[in-house]
Amino acid sequence: MTVSFCLFAIMYYAPLLFQGGFGLSPNQAGILITPLAVFITVGSIVNGRIMMRLQSPKVVLHSGLGFFLISAMIMTQASMSTPHSIIAIAMMLCGLGIGLILPNLTLIVQNSALRKQLGVATAMLQSIRMIGSMLGTAIIGSFITKQYASKINNTLDVNNARELASWLDDPKILFSHEYAGKFMKTMPKLEQDAAFYLSSAQHSLIEAIHESQWIISAIVVLTFWLVYHFPAINIHRHSNNSEP
Repeated sequence: MTVSFCLFAIMYYAPLLFQGGFGLSPNQAGILITPLAVFITVGSIVNGRIMMRLQSPKVVLHSGLGFFLISAMIMTQASMSTPHSIIAIAMMLCGLGIGLILPNLTLIVQNSALRKQLGVATAMLQSIRMIGSMLGTAIIGSFITKQYASKINNTLDVNNARELASWLDDPKILFSHEYAGKFMKTMPKLEQDAAFYLSSAQHSLIEAIHESQWIISAIVVLTFWLVYHFPAINIHRHSNNSEP
């Protein structure tokens, strides 16, 4: 559940950072997020080769979580000036980590279950992954929205510009050129600096997403602890529990 929570929290909100925070086009944001999807497959292939030579998947799980943690930490520091190659590497590490983690969690669950309960155990695993993904998108999304609104409202309060809250309290202004254009046309009437407030909105969104990535990093560390306490399992032989 924690792995799915973190994966979807990154996969859904990294493009938000790239487009709304960094001002990239949808195509550019898509290119940057593509390595994540590609390297999930790469990680799964590498995992299949490695696990043929290992008895326990715990070492590989810790390696995958390490890659995931490095990726999340990079995302906490990513800014408009960060080279796209660094961001792409972060996405690669995230995908590689997931590719090393998910197959092994499935192996552990299936190896631990009674043979007659194999289908139930696998279905339960998939259900818990879905719950984790839904919690990740909902909780992190709510956190980002709340933090963004708090930061931009603080900026408006400092500059005595509360009348702009209806324009800026929703980050959609950073994604819609039409909406941003209407805002720019309105500013001369209000004698306000449109560019300053749009820049403030961008920085507020970036900071909110950075803070969400710290939460993800903390959950990855928690997952390290959980994996450390897994019982010893040899996935190349059936345990006594797997008798029909």
